Amino acid sequence: VLISIVALTLLLVVFAAISVARSITKPIRKLRDFAEKLATGDLSQRIQLKQRNEIDVLANTFNQMVENLNESNQKLEAYSKGLE
Repeated sequence: VLISIVALTLLLVVFAAISVARSITKPIRKLRDFAEKLATGDLSQRIQLKQRNEIDVLANTFNQMVENLNESNQKLEAYSKGLE
């Protein structure tokens, strides 16, 4: 009986650990994929995560960075046209 309880507890702990690991790695992978798209120059991308933690704050910071880059690019294009 004791072995059954220990085995069941161990099984529950393993499933809980896998669940926690997935909840952490999935948004990080999304952020990685998003950053790779940005690195290719695709500034039309945005990332939305349904988390309320530091990873969501990081995603929002990435989105703000993209907005700032788009604004800077528009200003440079306008300035370049003004020089012509």
